[in-house]
Order: sequence, then C-alpha cells, then structure tokens
Amino acid sequence: MSDSDGFSDIRDYGATNDQPSDEDHIGFKPYVEAVKEFITSEETSPPLAISIEGDWGSGKSSFMSQLSGELEQEGETVIEFSPWRHDEKEELWAAFALKIIRDLKSNLGFIERGKSEISLMLRRYSSNRSGWGEIKVVLGLLYLSIPLIVFLIIWLSRGTSFVIANVLGQSSAHILTNIFIGLAGSIGIIFTYLRILRLLGKDATPSLEKNLISHMKGPDYKERVGFIDSFHEDFEEILDTLSEATGDSDRVYIFIDDLDRCTVPKSAKLMEGINLLISDDTRLIFILGLDRSRVAAGVAARHDEVLEVIGENGTNDVSGLDFGYQYLEKFIQIPFLVPEPKESEIKGLVNGESGDESFDQDMVKDHWRKISERLEQEMDEIVQMAAPALGSNPRQIKRFINLFQLRSVLASIENVLIIESSPRNPEKVSIKQLAKFVIISIQWPQLISKMYKDPTALERLIEFKNGDAEISEISDLDQWATDNALMNLLTYDVGAESSIEDKNISNLIKVSPRTDKPTESSSPGLNGKKVQVSVFGPIDHHTEIKKSIYEESQLTFNADIDLEFRDIDPLNMPDTTISRALQSPVWIIDEDMAGQNKVVDLLTYTPSDTLIIHVGSYENKEDLPYEDRHNVIIAESVSEITDSALNKLRSLHYDEENSDSESWNTWLKKSKDARNDYLHQL
Repeated sequence: MSDSDGFSDIRDYGATNDQPSDEDHIGFKPYVEAVKEFITSEETSPPLAISIEGDWGSGKSSFMSQLSGELEQEGETVIEFSPWRHDEKEELWAAFALKIIRDLKSNLGFIERGKSEISLMLRRYSSNRSGWGEIKVVLGLLYLSIPLIVFLIIWLSRGTSFVIANVLGQSSAHILTNIFIGLAGSIGIIFTYLRILRLLGKDATPSLEKNLISHMKGPDYKERVGFIDSFHEDFEEILDTLSEATGDSDRVYIFIDDLDRCTVPKSAKLMEGINLLISDDTRLIFILGLDRSRVAAGVAARHDEVLEVIGENGTNDVSGLDFGYQYLEKFIQIPFLVPEPKESEIKGLVNGESGDESFDQDMVKDHWRKISERLEQEMDEIVQMAAPALGSNPRQIKRFINLFQLRSVLASIENVLIIESSPRNPEKVSIKQLAKFVIISIQWPQLISKMYKDPTALERLIEFKNGDAEISEISDLDQWATDNALMNLLTYDVGAESSIEDKNISNLIKVSPRTDKPTESSSPGLNGKKVQVSVFGPIDHHTEIKKSIYEESQLTFNADIDLEFRDIDPLNMPDTTISRALQSPVWIIDEDMAGQNKVVDLLTYTPSDTLIIHVGSYENKEDLPYEDRHNVIIAESVSEITDSALNKLRSLHYDEENSDSESWNTWLKKSKDARNDYLHQL
C-alpha cells in the first residue's frame, strides 16, 4: 500500500490534524448554545469581555469557532483577530483597530459605506476649519450635487419614456440606444463627482485607516495620544452607521483567539490596546481565548519596572504575578472553562464523527426562558443579598448579574439546578443557593479552592457564625471567619431555598469554578505538590474522613503538599472523568463500589504503588473482587483510613534534607502513563 493510501486511511478514520473545528465532535454544542444565548440576550449588559479558558489542546479554538459560526448564521456582526500572526515590530493596538474598522465596513452595504465615509470626512474636515471654511465645504458639496441631481432627472425621465414607448408600441430599440448613451454620460458625471469629492476629502485629515497603518509601522507616542480621541469618535460613527443600516442597535462580537500562542509581551500589549481603544461602548462584546497564567505573566512582565518602584516605596505588597491576575479579573467579567468531553465524544472525535446529533437547540432556549422568568421574580431580592457582600460596588454587581445568568443556565444544562422548587437533595441547588456560590467565587475565590480541598470548610464557617464552634476550632479558616460580609452572606436567609451548608461542593464548583489563580500571597501551600485522594462511592463518615485526612496532612506536611479530594461516581460519570483517579496515589473505595465493573477494570491500570483503601466489612483481602491485591488494605475506622493515607503520602513526600525527589517524579510518570493507557483502550 502506498503512503498516500495509508494517509487516506488515517484521514478517513478521523486523525487528520489538530486544527480548530467548526464541527462539534466533542459535545460542545449545548455549551456553545448557552453562551450564544447569554451574549445575545437583551438581559446581558455590554460592554462585556468573556474568556474561553482551558488547558492547551482542550478545544478552546474549536469552541470559539463554533460560537462565531452560530452567531454569523443568525446575522450577527462578528470580527475575528489573531494577534500572533502579526509581526513583532508592528504596533499591535493599531493592527487590532485597523482590523475592526475594515471588518465593520465590510458589513455595510455600498450606500451605507459611502454614507459613513462622507460623514466621517465632513466631521474631520470641519474640526480643522474655521466657520467660513465649513460654509465653503457645504456650498462646494451643494455645487457638486448638481450633476448628480441632473443625472437622476435624466434617468427617471428616460425610464418613464421607455415605459410609455412600450405601452404605445413605439420602437424600444431606439429608446434603449438613447438611454444607453445617457447612462454612459451620467456614469461619467458620477465618477467625476466622486473624484472631486475624494480630492476634497484629502484636504481634510488623513483617513482613519491610513492613520492606523502609519501607527502600525512607525508608532509615535505623542501622535498616538491625540489619535486615540479621534479613533473613539470615528469608531462610534461607524457603529452608528452599522446600527442604522441593520435597523437596530446591533452588537459587535469581537473574537480574539490564540493569546497563548503570542509571545509574553504581545498578549499583554493587546489587552492594553483593548482597554485603550474601546472604552464603554455598549455594543461591544469581546470573546477571548486564552491561557490565564500565561497572559497574567505577560501583564506582570510588562509592568515589572512600575511594580518594582511601587514595592521599593512600600506602597504595594502584591507580587508581579498577583498583579497580572488582578488585572485580568478586572478586565474579564465572565470566565468560561471549556467542559471536559465525555467518553462517547472522545470516541467520536477519533472516528471523525459529529457530537450529540440528538441535541435540541430549543432545549437551551427553554432553559433560558424558564430561568429568565424565575430571575425576573427574584432578581431584586438576590441583588439585595449580593450588594453588601460585593461592597455595593456597581461594577461588581453588574459582573455578578452577568455571571450569575450564564452559570444558571449552565447549571440547568448540567442538571444541577432546580428552578421550580426548593431542592432537598444535596446534589441539587436552587437559584438563591447558586447565587450565593457565584458571589463567593467573585469576592472570595480563595475560599472556593479551600472548599474543594476541605469539603467541611463551609459547614464549619456556618457553625462558627451560629455560635456552635470556637475560633480556635477553625484556625485554618480564620481569614474568612473574621470577614463579616462573607459570614453574613453564608447565613443570609437560612431557609430551604437559600442555605448552602449541606450541598455537594464538587457539583457547585463544576458550574461555578474559581478561574483566577491562587497566589502565594493569598493561598498557603500553592507551591507544594498537588496531590489528589480519590473517593469512590457514598462512604459512611465521608465528610469526617476527608476532614481527618486533610487536617492531619496540614500538620504533617505544612505547605509542602496541596491536598485535594476527587469524588468518583462510576455509575454516573464518563470514563474520561473516572480515569483521573489514576492520577491519585490513594484511593478510598466503599464496599458497594468494589464489585462495579468500571472500578474493577480501572484497577487493572493503576500504578503498582497506588494504595487502595477498601472501606467495608471484608475480613480477608482474598474475599475482595480484585485480581491484584498486594496494594490493597481493608480499613473500617476513620483513624485507620487516615493513618494509611498519610503513610502513603509520606512515602512520596519530597525530603528537602536529602534533596531526593525521585519517588515523587517516578510516581508522576507512572500515573500519567497509566491514564494514557486506559484512555487509549476506550
């Protein structure tokens, strides 16, 4: 078989390339529709910047491509900009502005475009002339209009003559000849008219596009400062013309992808350029594909000299990277994390198949309708609850409302949100409960990370607020326990629809994750190894076990280990999600889960030194339904489980005195290989 034939087989199988796809192979469709409904909704308030985030290769570009395609199909104005394609020497803000202007003009018809050009030219001309100069411009244009008026009269009269001639039965050939001669002359008049008009325009100021091109190739700071003001005016004029042409106040959706492919300073320059050029126009929505940590590092590097001076003067205790994350927090109102694909969708991607063909677009619209109706009833009360927690900051309140609306529909799609009734099920949340969690993710993002690692954190804070615990009992939570705004939010309206103390934290984090990066100044233990403990099934004393392991690990390892718990539900999770347990050196398995086929299958791929803690009443390991039992122990009490888990973590812990991290690095490689092997056989 020839090489070309082999390539054809591979291509037909679906393994063609890793370029962004307009086709939905990995189940993005419901989320694309949700984001589209959100950014096009009248209830969403621009200007707005929404980030599409995920690890490299997670599908950010494909998600954005599908989203822009959906918007274009509905007749929306979409502009796409790829900053990494531009030369390093170019002034990126000018290239970005030029792209916007040209794409906006391309959305205008011939007449609208001409109208816009004349309007811009007149305004530029009049801004540089005296009152008499403006009068001369008007008189000149009136004079130039005479040939055009004559042309219209000729055209109309000859067109009328042609109709009459046909009605009366006269020779149409003779009439057509006269019309053709008149039309040719009239076209000449029009071109002469436009030529003179263009010459008049040259006497005004250089066109916006020429200005932008000159700034791209030879930027001058002094010229730039004056130019920005004229750009704002021209840009608004073009948007106004576009709105008039389409008959409504049209929104413009600006997609900026591959920021993580840019050099570090380039991504930071573009973020500054967006802030510089586009201020508060209510028709603009930015959709940014980015790696938050890389862009934050770029912002920090770009401002390192300023931060150094501030630090020397003792006026700032924020590190450079912290500054970068804070900058992005202020700029990006809506963070969206690309969802992980399900097992069937991974297979579809490999085979070149489309995603869920049974997906009903009306389903998302129905979610929006129901949520909008409920929010209309409760938004005033929700904002009243949110305002004190957000410092009554209008910007933060607006950000909360936008983010809350999007995460409500995402929670509904994920079947986590119950709209019509008060959920007693800890796996479900109400509108008000979700609102509380979104507020926490905005105002106290470090607490989200804490709750993920320590599922008892929220419950213990509420107990302290209610007087059921002493501050000494929650020393690891004292930075939040002393925050009155947070504590008041947690205990605001403790009815069934509002209380969040008994909710499954992993479900809430799934629909309302923390996207800002925990930093050294705000999150102890960030620089430690991130270690996961996987918990299979509804184990008795589930919360107590996690709490015990977490607290003992803090005493044992201090900040050297960043411990997290991963809840695994083999019956309801896709294999791709379950497979993440292979990255955990410690598994805790409930006896009801032991015989599940997926668990037994997964165990065959575990690295040989993974510790399996079986929680149950088996007397002998030989009774367990596992093929290999050498790394399995049976434990029943909380203390047994805790001691076993900590002993395993100690064996992998980095010994600073000996500087020997071979055990840890070996484990990381084994766990990565194990997960790859498991995913490969799916």
